Amino acid sequence: MQEKKESTLSIYEHKKYNTIIFLISIPLTTRDVNRFGFEILKKHGFYVKIYDFSDLINRKVLFKNSVVSEATNYHICKINSYKSLTEELEKDVSHSIFVDMIVGLSEFSLSNEEIFRIFKRYGIKYCIVSAGNLPPMLPPDSFKYWSNRLKSALNPRLLSNFLAANITSFLRMHSSIYPLPEIIFSADSEVKSYYIKKYKIQQNKIIPINSFDYDIYLQYLNQNNSKYLSDYEYCVFLDEAATHHPDFDIMGIKHIDENRYYSSMNKLFDIIEKEAGFKVIIAAHPRSKYEQTPDVFGKREIIKGKTIELVANSSLVVAHSSTSINFAVLFNKPILIVKTSDLQKRGNLDFTDTMASALGLKSINVDEDSLNNISFRPDSGLDTKYEDYIYKYVKSRNAGDFFTWEIVARAIEKK
Repeated sequence: MQEKKESTLSIYEHKKYNTIIFLISIPLTTRDVNRFGFEILKKHGFYVKIYDFSDLINRKVLFKNSVVSEATNYHICKINSYKSLTEELEKDVSHSIFVDMIVGLSEFSLSNEEIFRIFKRYGIKYCIVSAGNLPPMLPPDSFKYWSNRLKSALNPRLLSNFLAANITSFLRMHSSIYPLPEIIFSADSEVKSYYIKKYKIQQNKIIPINSFDYDIYLQYLNQNNSKYLSDYEYCVFLDEAATHHPDFDIMGIKHIDENRYYSSMNKLFDIIEKEAGFKVIIAAHPRSKYEQTPDVFGKREIIKGKTIELVANSSLVVAHSSTSINFAVLFNKPILIVKTSDLQKRGNLDFTDTMASALGLKSINVDEDSLNNISFRPDSGLDTKYEDYIYKYVKSRNAGDFFTWEIVARAIEKK
């Protein structure tokens, strides 16, 4: 045992950065541990540590909802004050590189900008791992984008964050108050392109990676024996826990009426089963709680933790705007992008239209559109839109078939 410890320490001593510290704003979940590649990083000789800022950034919401961390087997530092942050930084800054999972390619807000001012004072080196970008509802440099932001700013509740985002953005561009990332790991999305142009990030700091979903896809292909066995054709619905996702309160997202939502979706599923002859199976969101309400989709089968298997062997995929649509595109499956009237109204934004457009499809409002003329056996085929979608949001052309965190680990080893 002693020899193993000395061997590990000797590995650390040969690294400029022997510790990778993840910055998170909500408690760590078991799913995060897998998505963030902790075990891969450990195999590369890095010590993994987490700075959990949830008490500092989301304290009121977390207290109200009694949210606790699901992952306990890792070194989690609860940062509940700026003093506790500086105490940790004094111990860690000389040998650590940080992974920002708080802001990423977005703008600062009032709740997190001081954290990054402190980082600048301590000279920390941090990177952004943007492995799950989605199509933007509006191009960040478009007139309509800024027009909508100004309209939102007229809401007193949103005004302070609107001003903070614009002021801190200006300061990031024209001063040295905030640090800029040492490395940006990302696919070739519009958000990444806008960010590096805006902040004049040098091209040698950009490293192409694939999405977390592509990692899961590679794992599935490597196993090649994990299938959902069925003797019938079926349609899979990519659930988003649309009525009860635990992040809604943290993000200020309005809850929708459960009865109306499930009634609308079940109406659609009834028609699919009748017209196409496909049994509908629900691929439950990883953070859903259908064990508490098992009959909301009627008697339809609800399966959690098997989304990629369900998509790979399906005949049709129904979704709102789930990132798991990535699997449907990778497996070249026909997709129906659907919404309800309540989903469309929520937050005055409709991301399903953006997702549908990026895929070359048109979204369907199950409450307002006629469902009688919809083809539930649409033609499959990897068209230009599918291919464009893959290389913007799912994988990078120059990243190869490598896992995201393998690419990250090797890049940090070279620093």
